[in-house]
Amino acid sequence: MTEPTGFDVWVSCRGSEYGVVRVPGRPGHAEMRQPPWRHGGAVNAIEKATVVIDAMRRLRAAWATREGLDHPHLSRPDLLPTLASAGEWAVTYPAGCDLTIAVLYLPEQADRDGSGSAIRREVEEWLVRETGHDDWLAEHPPAIEWWPNGVMPLEIPDGEPIVGLTLEATRDVGAPGAASGLDSWYDGAAFTLLAGIPSVAYGPSGFRSGGVSIAHTIDEHVPVDDLVTCAQGLAVTAMRFCGAT
Repeated sequence: MTEPTGFDVWVSCRGSEYGVVRVPGRPGHAEMRQPPWRHGGAVNAIEKATVVIDAMRRLRAAWATREGLDHPHLSRPDLLPTLASAGEWAVTYPAGCDLTIAVLYLPEQADRDGSGSAIRREVEEWLVRETGHDDWLAEHPPAIEWWPNGVMPLEIPDGEPIVGLTLEATRDVGAPGAASGLDSWYDGAAFTLLAGIPSVAYGPSGFRSGGVSIAHTIDEHVPVDDLVTCAQGLAVTAMRFCGAT
């Protein structure tokens, strides 16, 4: 797969799951004193969402130190809110707060079929448990509505022939690279996991694991010289893979 790898050969990527955490509240007049919620008072869903966000931070911190989650090419798993939506109008306690979340996970956290149901379950159980100290959320727990378009993580063994051939080819055309990975996702995961075709990524400058990336920026571009070198590397790889000398 052609990707802006900076002439590295990507052999792994993280999987991702997205969903919406629905945090319940109870509407009421914002300018009126409210009784306790057990007596019918309003509950501010935005304030309760901060309890959920704190629980997300704790899971992220747990993943950051958990044994078995170090990877030679990928960052540790992550969980973060990326969108928030709440409130009906300014003079009402918000009845609900929706937090869109991104969950990035490693190949070793995938299910037997390579997908993310186990990581979904871990996030769900963690949020219910860790927000249960709040009396309102203990009885009205947050619920996650998962999006159907999660993508699977990828791990290609270094011993696959395509890995070594691509590394040798890019070196021989004057652009030496290394085996590495992408913290996001690329289409080679689908070809590898669903079609059984080990599909590394290789290409010109773009993403840089240790520096500034030009991919997805306002002036996204690929240097012309990189395009030429990439085409040479692809041609040499294809020839050698097919047995040409």
